[in-house]
Amino acid sequence: MLLGVAWCHEDERILFEKHSQVLMFDCTHQTNIERRPLGIATGGDQNMEVFTPFRVFMPSQQQWVFDWIFCSCIPTLMGPEILERTMLVLTDVDKQIYGAFDNMQEAF
Repeated sequence: MLLGVAWCHEDERILFEKHSQVLMFDCTHQTNIERRPLGIATGGDQNMEVFTPFRVFMPSQQQWVFDWIFCSCIPTLMGPEILERTMLVLTDVDKQIYGAFDNMQEAF
């Protein structure tokens, strides 16, 4: 049974390392055969080309899942030194998402 998995492609992680000023995160719904939420992070390069530094299959959209994503997955996949250069994180008005981001800020 798969609870959750987060992954990144090396080329897009390198792009995020070079262009880490802005990180956007949101979830898609019913886009996979298991009907699980899929969390997608995006960034942009100097030519305004969008790339996806990481993705995460989520078991649900409960607060603990977003805490896991923001406090464990993102720092592990992207590296804390890269995240220190991120100046803006954009999400929608989902309080679980921005609450998890706030929790991450308190942890660092």
